[in-house]
Amino acid sequence: MKVVNNVLESAELGDDSSMLRVHNIQTQSVDPAFLPKHISQSFAKKADLALAFSSDHPSVATAIEPVQKANPDLSLSQMTDAYTSTVPLACCLEVKERGGDYNEAILQLGIWCAAGLERLRGLWTRGRTDSGSGLEEELPPILGWTVVGHDWKFHISWKDDGGNVIVLGPWRSLNAGTGSHPEILILMALIRAVKNWLEQEYWVWMCRNVLDGLK
Repeated sequence: MKVVNNVLESAELGDDSSMLRVHNIQTQSVDPAFLPKHISQSFAKKADLALAFSSDHPSVATAIEPVQKANPDLSLSQMTDAYTSTVPLACCLEVKERGGDYNEAILQLGIWCAAGLERLRGLWTRGRTDSGSGLEEELPPILGWTVVGHDWKFHISWKDDGGNVIVLGPWRSLNAGTGSHPEILILMALIRAVKNWLEQEYWVWMCRNVLDGLK
């Protein structure tokens, strides 16, 4: 986990100029209301790290404080934690030691992302003034990595127009890691690209389509 945190810090996540912060959510639970159901069984899996839009950043604070004031009990994420429930989460990392089970990692990542998409869908529905159809196909995806030892595999999760959660990945061309210098360089470039997309594209969508409607 220390190596993963060092990589994320090197990619400028957590800098004063960044809207994003890395949070350890290993001990935090996902709200059961947003977990996917299979017959009568709820999958209560946890994830390891999440990227959150930090209320310490002026632009984020300006956007979410009016929402919190107007809706003091409203959760902006799928988590039950006192802090991470109050900020939007947009990316997840599920970390396993070398030799760990990738299938278990992708299951945990997929469940966390599914819960996040369900929370996002609910927030958008609550803030919308129209009753248009095709809600899910307009939701942005949630991004994530499975990290097993040195291997980082990138995934994208979204809801299709039937409300089903699709987890796409990994892509061989986007797989990177910490096993060699070339892999690290590819990984750092990919993390920075994800950071830029979250801050420049996802956040703009979040403000216009969710937060503005909840103020």
